[in-house]
Amino acid sequence: MSTWAVVYVIHVHTPYRHIPQLFIENVPEEIEGGELRSLLTKAGYQFGEFGIPWANHYLAKEEDWKDEVVGVYKSGDVKTISYNDIAPQEEIRRVTVRIPVELHEKLKKYSNEQNLSINTIILQATLEYLQKRGE
Repeated sequence: MSTWAVVYVIHVHTPYRHIPQLFIENVPEEIEGGELRSLLTKAGYQFGEFGIPWANHYLAKEEDWKDEVVGVYKSGDVKTISYNDIAPQEEIRRVTVRIPVELHEKLKKYSNEQNLSINTIILQATLEYLQKRGE
């Protein structure tokens, strides 16, 4: 799994500024930039300028991020979503989980603090648990 960023680039003056607009976590390795861009657009995410879709914006995989993008990701100041939030429906399964009110309140608070969806937090915790078990 990898993390991608939608980045707005200001190239009027040098050095260029690379300003992240959105982070997408848990992207399967086989997904490429063009496919991810299409999924974001289909999910209603719009990036661009002057009425031109994606003008002055680009997608970058974590290993290609500029230092300022890395810093913003670590600070948690920009919205972060999970790939599962935009994945085609045939790639995901919906499960209903009943949890105590107290746990839901804790998840909601943590979700707001981390700027993540509750779904993403539960998915991350489940994946970590399975990895620890070697599955």
